[in-house]
Amino acid sequence: MLSGGVFFCLFGPKLVSALLAIFYGLALLATAHFAPRSMMWLGWSFLVAGLGIFTLGALDDFGPKLNPDVIMVATFGGFHFIYAASTWPRRVPAAAIGATPRPDV
Repeated sequence: MLSGGVFFCLFGPKLVSALLAIFYGLALLATAHFAPRSMMWLGWSFLVAGLGIFTLGALDDFGPKLNPDVIMVATFGGFHFIYAASTWPRRVPAAAIGATPRPDV
């Protein structure tokens, strides 16, 4: 909570959404030892998007005017929908359709 307040005071409300994406991406990347590989891709996408948005926001005079709400919807909403669509199981397990599993010999 304290570090979030410090970042908010330093960078202002327009860059907080980029910082949230950066730190969320880093948190997902920290789970690389026990999470599926697809989780690493999600972490990298959050990190790269957050760094890009932070860079554009830091170029205040040169970059586009960024709306924090749109950034949150695009990253946290959009990336999670893409992740869910790409990792959704495509096959029904044999046990779910009534087939008996083969006993181990």
